[in-house]
Amino acid sequence: MNSVVYYTQRDLCKDRLSDREAYVLAVIAEHSPSLYKLEKLVDVPLATLWRAVKKLETLGYVIHSKRGTYEVTVKGLLYLLVDKKVDFERAMNSIARRINTSVEAARNIVKCLFNISDSVGLCVLDVIDNPRLLTELALAKALQGKPLDRDFLGFIWGSIEALYPVKKVDNCEVIIVSDIKGPRILVGRCEREGFASNAACPHVLSRAL
Repeated sequence: MNSVVYYTQRDLCKDRLSDREAYVLAVIAEHSPSLYKLEKLVDVPLATLWRAVKKLETLGYVIHSKRGTYEVTVKGLLYLLVDKKVDFERAMNSIARRINTSVEAARNIVKCLFNISDSVGLCVLDVIDNPRLLTELALAKALQGKPLDRDFLGFIWGSIEALYPVKKVDNCEVIIVSDIKGPRILVGRCEREGFASNAACPHVLSRAL
C-alpha cells in the first residue's frame, strides 16, 4: 500500500514545503522540542527557524503545547508520509499516540484517509482539514454499500454526530436510511459490537427502525 499511496498523493498534493521547512517538521516529529532545543538540533539561525516554525503552525502541521514544546499534528505526519520524510511504521506509532488508539487502528485510519482522498482526486492534507467533507465522502461510500472500517468510523464519529441525525435505539446509536429494501442502518455505534456500517446492529429491534 505504501508505495501506491505515496505515488498517488505526491501527484495530488501540489503545495510543498521547502527542504529546510520539511527538515524542521521532521525534527519536530522526532523530538517534540522547545524552540531552544530545536535550534540546537537543526543548526539554523533563530530568525530563519522562527519563520519556518510559524509557517508550520499556520499550515496546521505543528502546535505549540502548554509545556513550551512543539508537537507534530496528524496532518503534519501525513505530510511527512506523502513527502517520504518519515518511516511508515514510525509515523503510525506517532499517529496512534496523537489520537489515542492502537497502532493497528492508526494504520487502518490512514489507509482509509488515503483511499478516500485518492478516490476523489484530492490531496489528503486538504481532506483532513475539512471534517465535513471527509465525513460526507465516507458516508457516500457507505450509501453505495461499501463497508467502512470500524477504526475509521470511530475516527470520524464525532463529525457524523454533528452533521447527521443519530437515533438512539436500545442503547445503540445509529443513522437510518430507507431504500427499496426498507429502513436500514447506514452506520452506527452498537452497544456491544462497537462501530459498524452497512448492516443492522443485532441489538436494535427491526421494529424500532
